[in-house]
Amino acid sequence: MHKNIEGAQSEQERWMYKRVYDLLWLLCWERGTQTYGETDPQKAVIYLEIWNIIQPDNPYASYALAAGYARNGKLKGALRALETALRNGFDNAELLEKDNAFSELRDSQEFKLIVDRLRVSKQFRPEQSFLKSI
Repeated sequence: MHKNIEGAQSEQERWMYKRVYDLLWLLCWERGTQTYGETDPQKAVIYLEIWNIIQPDNPYASYALAAGYARNGKLKGALRALETALRNGFDNAELLEKDNAFSELRDSQEFKLIVDRLRVSKQFRPEQSFLKSI
């Protein structure tokens, strides 16, 4: 989809591709996050997987997919999606620790390592460095 946006022949064509792209990811985000909290978490995962195809670099798409997998009992998939979220820039350890979707994972060593990595990486961010005050 991005190639179509970038390779559009005209401004009008570029905007058409952009609108379709934005509509697709927004629809998948909305339906996916709305549905996994309701009665059909399996359907939610379908929407969230599509969102991840549309925006593979979006850390919140990966995080939402991890939550969807966890709610469906697909714990290994949830951990893989969390790893992807971290690689893509997800950095909210507090949200991860409090999110009920991950209650089955909370005591696992893999989950604890992910939370620890988030906390450590947050401590050593350049924007929080002492060099900024110099």
